Amino acid sequence: MRDLKFIALGMAAALSFVSCNRNIYGNYPSGYPIFYNFLQVDGDQTRIGINGPAAVAGIPMPKDESMIVLHGEPIASFKDAKGREQRNLGRTDTIVEVTGLVPKKDREARLHFRLVALSLAGSVTDVGGQEWKVKVSLSEKREQPQSIAVVRNNSYSNAVGQGEGTFDSELLLLPRFVFTSGGEERIVDEPERLGVKFIATDAQWSSIPPRGAVRPELNGRFFALKAVHGGEAGQHATKAATVGTESF
Repeated sequence: MRDLKFIALGMAAALSFVSCNRNIYGNYPSGYPIFYNFLQVDGDQTRIGINGPAAVAGIPMPKDESMIVLHGEPIASFKDAKGREQRNLGRTDTIVEVTGLVPKKDREARLHFRLVALSLAGSVTDVGGQEWKVKVSLSEKREQPQSIAVVRNNSYSNAVGQGEGTFDSELLLLPRFVFTSGGEERIVDEPERLGVKFIATDAQWSSIPPRGAVRPELNGRFFALKAVHGGEAGQHATKAATVGTESF
């Protein structure tokens, strides 16, 4: 898997395409619903290349520690598309804004995804044996770009708003890294250099909320149950977030 610092050219091209096609990748016309998927890291499968961000931070890393395993840290609140602060997010560590309409039975549709909140953490040890705590969130210098998901409804039900099936998607991430060790803090927020595109295939979704689902009234009947977004820079494995310790 390539280090994050080598993703820059491809990501820059993708961001340029996004900015030049706002009608396709940007805000939908008025009337299209905006809703939210509340997700949490699934096990220890989320990991990304750390050498690039560490190099920008001036932290020399050993060759055998090129990846960092990340776990989720719950998000207390976020502001929705109307500027309202939403709380009671349970174990959510990743929030995806979803725009569009869920397809009818035996159909597929394109929805637009955009990361609006991310709270992940892990730790690494540099070549001198010093441990650094690492927090990964969203860039504060640039808004997260829109991504596309192709959603298929394979349900047996003809009821409006009911369905289940799979989806393929891209998840574009412009990350912000905070390295801390002792009383020292080093922040890396370089969206043009460290942008990542993750791709998921045959991820699972359902219109029925899983047990203990977070804020189902904000979900728009599209629950991303399980997905592994992977790429050369690592992967981000998620499941639908729960309000407590419930499993599904």
